[in-house]
Order: sequence, then structure tokens, then C-alpha cells
Amino acid sequence: MYILNVLTSFLGFLYGAIIGTAVMGISAIPYLNRVFSLPHTVMFVVSGGFLLMSVCLYSWIFISMVHLVGATISAFLPPMRQKIVTFVFYVLVIILVIVVLNGFENGIEEILPNYTLSFSHVNAIKDAVPAFFAGGAILLLQASLYSVVNVLMLHNWVETKQA
Repeated sequence: MYILNVLTSFLGFLYGAIIGTAVMGISAIPYLNRVFSLPHTVMFVVSGGFLLMSVCLYSWIFISMVHLVGATISAFLPPMRQKIVTFVFYVLVIILVIVVLNGFENGIEEILPNYTLSFSHVNAIKDAVPAFFAGGAILLLQASLYSVVNVLMLHNWVETKQA
């Protein structure tokens, strides 16, 4: 059931992304050859789409894991303390996500200080394609590990046992 839920959410996002990409691609056809070579642009769009899909799937699974951890914590607490602990937990998660995203942005600037994100040069696009594929693959690997944790939490702590 968990896998089907994630899969349907992913397919819904994929459908929206395909429609949006098609509309943007059709409207950009007159300008493509003026700015970039077509093969590099296509690979950039494919790798960027792969990274976007990976980020979407990772985000969805991470949010599910945070919810399941909150539900698991609440299951072991008395009703009076559940709301307080759950509130504190979600505030800590929000702070952690903000700190991680800030660190991610600063880390990219430290690792690649001379790298520009303007993509005004074809070589910048060619260089970005492997990085997008590698980043997407890492996110999918982490998402699969989080999925295993989610399924274990669902099976052992969150879902009630049927007699």
C-alpha cells in the first residue's frame, strides 16, 4: 500500500511535469538554436527533469518519514503530552531542514567557487548534465533507504495489528 501511494504521487507529478515541459518546449522551439545547440539542450532538460523527479520523490518520502516518526512518538506518550512533543518534534524538523538547505547552498559555493549558474555557455550545460544525473541518483538511493525505514515503521509501530 505504501509503495502504491508513493508511486501514484510520483506518477501524478510526472504527468504534470510532462505536460509543463511539452508546453514550454513547444513555446521555446523558435529560440533554441539561437542560444544553445539542440543535443546539449535536450540532455540538459532530460538530466534536469531526472533531478527534479528525484527531488520530488525524495521530498515526498522524507515528509512521510517525518509524519511516521511523529505518529510513532505519539503512540508511546500519554495523550496530554502528545501534542507538546509532536509540536516540538515538527519545529525541530523544520529548523533542521532549514539548516541543511543553508549548508547545502554554502557547500556548493565552497566546492565550486568559480562555477556560474547562468548557463550562458554550452560547456556549462555539458558540465551540469553529469552532476544532475549523479545528484538525482544519490537522492533516489537515499529515498529508497527512507522507504525501507517507512515500511518498517508502518509495519511495526504505526499500523495497528489485525487480530
